[in-house]
Amino acid sequence: MSIVYYKYLKEGVKMAKLLIMSVVSFCFIFLLLVFFRYILKRYFNYSLNYKVWYLTVLAGLIPFIPIKFSFIKFNNVNNQAPTVESKSHDLNHNIITTKPVQEFATDIHKFNWDSIDNICTVIWIVLVIILSFKFLKALLYLKYLKKQSLYLNENEKNKIDTILFNHQYKKNIVIRKAEAIQSPITFWYGKYIILIPSSYFKSVIDKRLKYIILHEYAHAKNRDTLHLIIFNIFSIIMSYNPLVHIVKRKIIHDNEVEADRFVLNNINKNEFKTYAESIMDSVLKTSFFNKNILSHSFNGKKSLLKNRLINIKEADLKKQSKLILIFICIFTFFIMIIQSQFLMGQSLTDYNYKKPLQSDYQILDESKNFGSNSGSFVMYSMKKDKYYIYNEKESRKRYSPDSTYKIYLALFGLDRHIISDKNSRMSWNHKHYLFESWNKEQDLNTAMQNSVNWY
Repeated sequence: MSIVYYKYLKEGVKMAKLLIMSVVSFCFIFLLLVFFRYILKRYFNYSLNYKVWYLTVLAGLIPFIPIKFSFIKFNNVNNQAPTVESKSHDLNHNIITTKPVQEFATDIHKFNWDSIDNICTVIWIVLVIILSFKFLKALLYLKYLKKQSLYLNENEKNKIDTILFNHQYKKNIVIRKAEAIQSPITFWYGKYIILIPSSYFKSVIDKRLKYIILHEYAHAKNRDTLHLIIFNIFSIIMSYNPLVHIVKRKIIHDNEVEADRFVLNNINKNEFKTYAESIMDSVLKTSFFNKNILSHSFNGKKSLLKNRLINIKEADLKKQSKLILIFICIFTFFIMIIQSQFLMGQSLTDYNYKKPLQSDYQILDESKNFGSNSGSFVMYSMKKDKYYIYNEKESRKRYSPDSTYKIYLALFGLDRHIISDKNSRMSWNHKHYLFESWNKEQDLNTAMQNSVNWY
């Protein structure tokens, strides 16, 4: 992200704009997925896989994609443009003798992005540092747990083998016991590691131990903990977006629901109530609360307890439809493509054109006419097929349209003899405008001074 930031910084793109566009894009796809999930669950009794939430991350990253858009090409000039160079001297005289232009029509677009840009960048960097420290701390704790874990004895191994007899025990899943924990947890540290408190093999009855092992095995089998690490990395990068933390909580909730669903698929229906009671006992009677952001705990969070119990009570063991999931992903991706055209266009409003000018051109020094203003001016002569450019660096910047087009319209008006340097007066049509200075007869000087659109 820092490379992209440096690239955009060189091209004059405001980071604050990119962050805002990222949040807007993320929010739009987030709401779209929430809507889909509600419809599918309410009317079709389907639940979407938690991996669809990655679409929100992709949407949030769209404005940062460093793709160049060439909206205007210098060598693609409309050959029907009228000749205007003959009147440039007269117009220059008029503009010099005119009072400073009052940009009534574009004052609302003027906003000091520099200060906002700096504040947003500093806040973002601070958040990234804080969350990175929290991530590293959680990772070191997992390393500590792995180091302190103990191998199972033969009796304990036999219990695990009996519980997982009907399941393929993958080599990348390791089950151990530990004294340092009060509730079973699962995490990824090179391998998927399931840690069971040592006391559980003695104090917990076999039936409840079975539920616990199946639940934690589901997290490892579904790679939930690895995806949790990946999404935490994304949440650090996108720490400027408050919605990303809401999505992370939804992912954790979906992980727990999927693990519960796996257990329900592997026990008898008359055991559902016993399983629900096991979860309640673990959550309510255990003082331990897993604060590690990179692991799943059997007791989970109390805030998720109600939803988990409701899902168990209303459990429908019908499998998720992959066809529906594929359709949702394709449709959402299509929406993101359409959305990206607008978002990237907005975020690159101040884009700098880098391509060299193919046509013949001449650099002019008109600084005496511009004074302290840092603007630019480009004129094209059809007779000579040549550009005349003042301040080439500024002329290559793309800004949101202000009132610079009015200068060209005035030149075209002079060239077509609609107005002249001696007679440029036009009558007001008595239509009421917001600005009082527009509601009267105008000539070229007053129209340019007051930025009169109707003129």
